[in-house]
Amino acid sequence: MSVADGWLSFNLLYGVLPFFLFPQLLAYLPSRLKVSPLRYVGYGSLFFLMLAAQLVFYLSIILGDRPGMTYLLLTLMAWLFILRVIINFLRSSYMAGRLWHRGLLISLLWGVASGCLAGLFLISGSITTAPLSLLAGASYILPASLFYLVLRYSN
Repeated sequence: MSVADGWLSFNLLYGVLPFFLFPQLLAYLPSRLKVSPLRYVGYGSLFFLMLAAQLVFYLSIILGDRPGMTYLLLTLMAWLFILRVIINFLRSSYMAGRLWHRGLLISLLWGVASGCLAGLFLISGSITTAPLSLLAGASYILPASLFYLVLRYSN
């Protein structure tokens, strides 16, 4: 299928990469913001949402169909879950200097917006090549990585 390249790059940047990005954020942000960490049930819920999205994605590819709205909704639910957790971390923190944390949150919010837009274009068939999906994913991952690295290695 010609759409498979766009879907594969979308899945890489919005479905697979967050498996590595979100646990780093959930392990680091509570200690930095001096808040209580997420409970194991929350970690499990996030993991199973992302796993369900991957199962839907690969089953639809195996069955010869394009991933559709179900995959996009499961991925969006996982992203909204992590955003809700980060917003709760920021609200409950008493730390004063949170400019870089807000930048990280804004870049993840942009990731949700660009992911929804790219996903809807993929569902409609407007995007058929990988570079446009990669550009949408890079627009959130580069600033988020920058904010995370600055947070991680600054005192």
